[in-house]
Amino acid sequence: MGGLVALAMLVGFESMRVAGDLGHVRDHHEGSYVGAAAFRRCHGSRYASWRRTHHRAMTAEATQENVLGAFDGRTLTYLGVTARMSRDTDGKYWMRFTAPDRAPRQVEVVRTVGSHRYQQYLARDDDVYFRLPIAWQIDEARFMHMNEAFLTPDPPAPPPGHAVDFADYDRHVTRWNDNCIFCHNVDPDPGLRSDGHFESTVAQLGIGCEACHGPGAEHEALNTDPVRRYALHLSGRPDPTIVSPRRLSRSRANDVCGRCHGQRKAQHVGPFLREGDPFVPGDDLAETTEPLFVDTPLGGDEHAFESRFWRDGTPRLTAYELQGLLLSACTMRGEMSCLDCHSMHEADPAMQVRETARGDAACEACHEHLEPNHSRHAPTSASCYDCHMPRIVYGLLGAHISHRVETPMPARDARLGRPDACTLCHVQEGEG
Repeated sequence: MGGLVALAMLVGFESMRVAGDLGHVRDHHEGSYVGAAAFRRCHGSRYASWRRTHHRAMTAEATQENVLGAFDGRTLTYLGVTARMSRDTDGKYWMRFTAPDRAPRQVEVVRTVGSHRYQQYLARDDDVYFRLPIAWQIDEARFMHMNEAFLTPDPPAPPPGHAVDFADYDRHVTRWNDNCIFCHNVDPDPGLRSDGHFESTVAQLGIGCEACHGPGAEHEALNTDPVRRYALHLSGRPDPTIVSPRRLSRSRANDVCGRCHGQRKAQHVGPFLREGDPFVPGDDLAETTEPLFVDTPLGGDEHAFESRFWRDGTPRLTAYELQGLLLSACTMRGEMSCLDCHSMHEADPAMQVRETARGDAACEACHEHLEPNHSRHAPTSASCYDCHMPRIVYGLLGAHISHRVETPMPARDARLGRPDACTLCHVQEGEG
């Protein structure tokens, strides 16, 4: 009996301490990161659902578990240059490039990027990581040249017995340290030094828990105490040591996703490259960066990003989902956020769409009183997405839905040189 009384007193004292702690607002910019594995013990189901996502494998070390491509000695010849992909007896992965009248180049694959539609590969040269020109297309189980993934003409074919210049072959070889690092990792810091070298660091390769929930060292440390966890549970209040995107305002929740799903530029590039991206979940993204739009200038060039958008400003490329959302009337009225349709934990990993948002369900949650025949289509022949978020966005070897929710207007779209929703459907059906 005495033990129960002591336990009750302990819980009571801890509850008072936790109650005081709950009123202490944290500055998460000062927090430390511990990695996703630290949360597995207490958040096992959440950890498991995250492990199934493609976000986890945004960047990974080149191990047998992570490398999806067939590095079995097969080759890919592109415009006279032959790439051979192999694995040695030590388990290392290699790409070897040969061309007529040129010395061969061989590089070790040290990291992978992506695991959904295609997987890219990184090599390292001293302090610089760079993306290689050959990727693995997952659906077709084949290697492809990265030039295939971009909507630009291939270089001219070289004369017989010759090869394309390596400058054209390496057209999409990109430095990872100050490019890919920002959207494919947790707490990215290029670490650009005054001498031009990099000391790049990340808290975790890939998109882990802390990319969306903020630095979690304090959360993990304090909640190892079971009495605190129980007292916190009894309080019914959120734990201030961690960020829950669903408790944020719609705008701030959109910023968590838009940090990576909305191409942007830093207001001050130097600190970004020297010290990293200061954004933590809960921040206003606009305080340090601005999303790119059709009229965003770059160094005085007012047309720098024009080709990435349709003439009405609608994004025509992936990784501009935030821009589409911001241009939508639903968002302008404060009625919609990314989390209304997407979830990291409660959705199919392919597109992270919630079960409750599949089909027309996401739209019907707000537009429940529409006339049954307002679209003049049978419900089984067209969805809300087909008309209001048509597939006019290119990326990752496919056409994707626009994230700008709008009313279909074929005449307007024709004037803007943009495919309209009606034509997209009826051409696919063989009617146009």
